[in-house]
Amino acid sequence: MENLVANLSGQVRTETLNDREFLVTPATLIVTGVLKGSRGALYYPSEEIAKNVSDWDGVPVLLDHPDTGGTARTPDVINRQGIGTVFNAVVEDGKLKAEIWFDVSNTKAIAFNVYRTIKVGQPVELSTGLRLKETLAPANSVFNGKKYTHTVSNFKPDHVAILSEATGACSLQDGCGILINKQSSGVKTMNEAEKKTAIDTIITNSCCHEEEDREVLNQASDDRLQKMLTVLNEQKDQTMVANKAMSDFEDSDGTKYVFNRETNTWNSTKKENKADKTKTEENGKKEEENVANNESQKPLTEEEWLASAPTGVQEDLEFARNERARQKQDLVTRLVANVKDVQEQARISTNFMKMTLNQLQDLAITIPEEKKPTPSYMGAATPATRQVTNSAEADFAPFGTPDEYLGDE
Repeated sequence: MENLVANLSGQVRTETLNDREFLVTPATLIVTGVLKGSRGALYYPSEEIAKNVSDWDGVPVLLDHPDTGGTARTPDVINRQGIGTVFNAVVEDGKLKAEIWFDVSNTKAIAFNVYRTIKVGQPVELSTGLRLKETLAPANSVFNGKKYTHTVSNFKPDHVAILSEATGACSLQDGCGILINKQSSGVKTMNEAEKKTAIDTIITNSCCHEEEDREVLNQASDDRLQKMLTVLNEQKDQTMVANKAMSDFEDSDGTKYVFNRETNTWNSTKKENKADKTKTEENGKKEEENVANNESQKPLTEEEWLASAPTGVQEDLEFARNERARQKQDLVTRLVANVKDVQEQARISTNFMKMTLNQLQDLAITIPEEKKPTPSYMGAATPATRQVTNSAEADFAPFGTPDEYLGDE
């Protein structure tokens, strides 16, 4: 048996398990208190949170809730959405805490934005999918100033969903989430006009958001939207630097390099100094009176130019290359998603990767919009005075999910 050492101090660390690399982060899954649900406000007592804590160890972690609307415990769901596992669950001060082990390879492939956010130590929203029992509470029940209609008990965990954009019913502000202790304070609250402007900017400038994502973005917290705007601005600045570097560069010896996009090569020109000119004249070599200041040199390959460029320029170009490759890979994955044959999918993917980013973006526009089934996590328990029935689609009542994940009776 391999021992997994817990670390709930609020730091991200790297671990290896079964020869695979993991990013390990602390997370708060459930807190004592009243949370809003589609069937009313629900009270989560501390004594119920403390029961069967070990049941959370080994629970799969997905990007969002299962797209099938049911359990996460199937190979298909984990293959499409699985990015990690819950380990080392404990209860502290009425809070269910644990470590989430993110499989680096899977997280990069399925949820790159989540990987990048965690890598820089920023908090992320999460939501828990679990079976539970709801019991009708006495009229006008209140906990910590919040009214509630039902008390929940008998938790049976199924999965933890990482919400890349939406806000959970138990949000970061409520005390749930990944790296919750790292959350910044003093986040500026947006008014309606500012939020609309922010979302317009994200849809217009982001590679990964379209107009149909507006409803999801409207549900995102102000903190989340501001982080997305910050990332967009950083990418814009870095792209400008990279584009400038790809246009021209002059080294300390006075050699100027210009990139030829048609031939994909660097052309260099070197200024002629007086010593070279004098030596030429002494050797009896005659020159035209209108000798050009620059003498053309043999074009450098891209690799040769990169090797001679300053470190800062190399880093800018490396960023531009990686970002272009990531965007191309995302687009190719979408384009071949419906090709069932694995070998044929690989062949088509290879051909697509040879295309330019602009060509792939044009092709991606033609992809029909995917109509996903609306997930339902209706509870399947039998409260003492309130019967929950007609739950044929799914038998999960979520904790920490947005209201649209919950079906009405």
